[in-house]
Amino acid sequence: SSGINAEYGLPDLLIHPAILVLSQLRGRIFSLTTGLGVSAVFMLITSQVTGGSLLFSFTIGIALNTIAATRSVLVLFTSEFFPTTLRGVSIGILWTADNVGGFVAAFLVEYLVREVPRLFIFAAGCATMISCLVAKSLKCETLNQPLAESIGFRRKSEVFIA
Repeated sequence: SSGINAEYGLPDLLIHPAILVLSQLRGRIFSLTTGLGVSAVFMLITSQVTGGSLLFSFTIGIALNTIAATRSVLVLFTSEFFPTTLRGVSIGILWTADNVGGFVAAFLVEYLVREVPRLFIFAAGCATMISCLVAKSLKCETLNQPLAESIGFRRKSEVFIA
């Protein structure tokens, strides 16, 4: 329905460009952790809100659109991180994992949302927060760094995040 499209589509018009601009200004890892963190917080909030309410639609819309925007940064980071000889393979593995995860998630979500909706959204928020912490532990920022041309390539000015 048009109501669903407005609830989920309008936040995407703001969130997706914001995350991509953030990745250009502050770096890939910062925007990845920010997107995952925001999504996790909104999922945890959603797990405590009554389903069907306007607040539920708003919070789940923010969470889902932020996670979708974060996927774009992940593709950008992956394509910059791996050397030229592995770049196509790395993107292929990323998209394969994304598609397999989406396929499996469709079945899990159908069952879990119907049976235990609040618990499922809470668990998804916790898993997203763990992903945020793992992303925060990454040490190699690729923004404004030369792209690796071979497996033995080392960046002279590699930026390490503390």
